[in-house]
Amino acid sequence: MSQGEIQTSESPEKEAAPSPVRWRKWLSAIAVAIWCSLLFAFCLWLFTRNNGFPVGFHPDEGGKVHQIVRDVRNYRHPQLMLEATQLWKSWANIPDDTQSVVVAGRQVAAFFGAAAATMMALTAFLCARWWGLILGSILLGLCPYILTYSHYMKEDTSLLVGVAMTILASRVIWMTRRWYARIPAWALIAAGCALAASGKYVGIMTLALPLVLIIFAPGFRWYRPILRLLLFVPLLVLFLGIINHRTLNPDGLDITTV
Repeated sequence: MSQGEIQTSESPEKEAAPSPVRWRKWLSAIAVAIWCSLLFAFCLWLFTRNNGFPVGFHPDEGGKVHQIVRDVRNYRHPQLMLEATQLWKSWANIPDDTQSVVVAGRQVAAFFGAAAATMMALTAFLCARWWGLILGSILLGLCPYILTYSHYMKEDTSLLVGVAMTILASRVIWMTRRWYARIPAWALIAAGCALAASGKYVGIMTLALPLVLIIFAPGFRWYRPILRLLLFVPLLVLFLGIINHRTLNPDGLDITTV
């Protein structure tokens, strides 16, 4: 048998052999997923410690509790925190007394805070690999500001989770080269902008990031900004409509609620 035939017969086996680089990527992805899961669990545990203090500790919590108990809205507050608390109250069968509802709202705030810290740590990994993930996890998981705002039924962590999701999706869009792999990231950035705008009204400023990416994302072709816009805008409207669906129902308006 000639040398050329030997090489030809061995080539399929070489092609079928798994690439060490691919295995390392899969193992790294699994390790990052486990790390982020543990980080989220730790943050959620930490942010829900000692959150049973009376409702009067913050003046803004009472009005939100009133809206949750009566299942009405006055639209003086963004809807994300209220809608998430309403869903959590219904799902967990939380009673209608003031203290139970305010603790439920604080649990939702802690969930948003933990999710925001985890997504920002994941963004740090995408920027600086494992050193970024480790340092980001420590700085964000123990951040006193996130810890404080996660203990109140307030909109701050609702805004933060939208901002964190928008930044994470922006990084994914920028570093991804295949157009079809960017589609989930565009859905993620639309959801992030919707969460931020529905978490706190100033969150509408997060729209600046996707607008920049629509024009300047890598792989520019004259028609791609149009396609990106046609993908992003309907998704944004969809997510905004899901979160703020009560705005279409004037019967749920209560202008007497503070």
